[in-house]
Amino acid sequence: MSGFKQTEAPASGTGRDGTRLAMGSGSGQHEVGSTDRASLQTTLIPPSEVTVMFTLSATRGSTVSRALALGCSFAGPALAALLTASPASAHASCEDPDGAFGEHAPADAGVVLKAVTLRPGVTGDIHLRVLRNPDHGCERKAIVAVHGAGATASTLVPLARSIFADADDHQVCRFIAVDLPGHGGSSLPQGALFGDLTLQDYAAAVIGTLDRLEDRGVHTTALMGHSMGGLVVQLAQQSLTSHGSSLRDAFGVKHVVLFAAAGPRAIPCAYCQNQQAAAALGPFIGFDPALGLRFAIPDALWTMLAFTTPMGTLATNAPTPADVTAHGYNSPESLSALSGLLGAPPFQRPDVAAGIFAPHLRTRLDVVSFENDSIVLPAENQALHGYLTGGNGAAGFTVVEGANAVHGLLVSDPDDMLAQLEGIVSLP
Repeated sequence: MSGFKQTEAPASGTGRDGTRLAMGSGSGQHEVGSTDRASLQTTLIPPSEVTVMFTLSATRGSTVSRALALGCSFAGPALAALLTASPASAHASCEDPDGAFGEHAPADAGVVLKAVTLRPGVTGDIHLRVLRNPDHGCERKAIVAVHGAGATASTLVPLARSIFADADDHQVCRFIAVDLPGHGGSSLPQGALFGDLTLQDYAAAVIGTLDRLEDRGVHTTALMGHSMGGLVVQLAQQSLTSHGSSLRDAFGVKHVVLFAAAGPRAIPCAYCQNQQAAAALGPFIGFDPALGLRFAIPDALWTMLAFTTPMGTLATNAPTPADVTAHGYNSPESLSALSGLLGAPPFQRPDVAAGIFAPHLRTRLDVVSFENDSIVLPAENQALHGYLTGGNGAAGFTVVEGANAVHGLLVSDPDDMLAQLEGIVSLP
């Protein structure tokens, strides 16, 4: 999205230092830092437009159903190198009383990884939704998936269940959906406000999660990312390769699948320049005392945002607002992360090196796009696949077709998506 404008708000105190935020126009550049809030350009939003935002309790992560607190010290070798943490050492032994990763695990369990490092001095408790295929015994192998912006791990559950139900994919025994920090059942960060978390912090959370799973003998054979989650996966690979490692070397990841993935700065992004979208999203940016600066929309608008075609029509199989509420699909989003995702000044979209999924790095990349996606265009995803693989041919890029093939297809009709991908995208 293009940018922000700032004016002083009345003394109502709804924004940090008396300001409110809205999308505007312009361009700029940024790295991480809480002082950037002061430089954001904002415009006054009438109080009536802000009341639709919902707040989030700072203790929200403590009520996760069947949550399993794995209180291990965190010093995994992959993340230690990235965050200049203490020297790598074995984690303390973690008990698993509910058997979330065992042979007789429940079909749907919650696991909380305690105090995963996001950056030096900042940690978060990461919640995982662990689903087990009832038709296949597990051998400690798993698909791990990362959700998109303003979403939760629950948005990935329909995909997991469709994969399990597909006779050709009975070899998939476990699907682990990650709640990014401050989303779903994951805690708010300790050491920073949620609104200051960046895409790089999310990538560190994914690396930390894979590290913890590996320590528990759970091997990630495939890593998936949807929308923003796809960019987070790219940033995780970028972080690892910049330190002489990779997803394959560090965690044995053989396959990455990106669904309607956001791209780095090198890839065009029409939505990022869409002034109409900027105007529509702006009123839902504000300050919350527990979260900091964040973007939050009501459930009814969440459905419209993810399931509308370029022609402005809602997909016929889109979830209802009641569905969104019942399943917990919606979540506030960190304004810093959203700004980096869209390149809103003073932020820039992140850089990712070309060829980070080139064949010599031994992780196969599939990029899947949706014909009627109004947020990430198929042409952008095709360019992304070529960029990430070093131009390694057209194999590995697929467009799912259909009038209802919208941005949120993973939620609305994963069965149709998997049917179209049969024989093209295979899961280990």
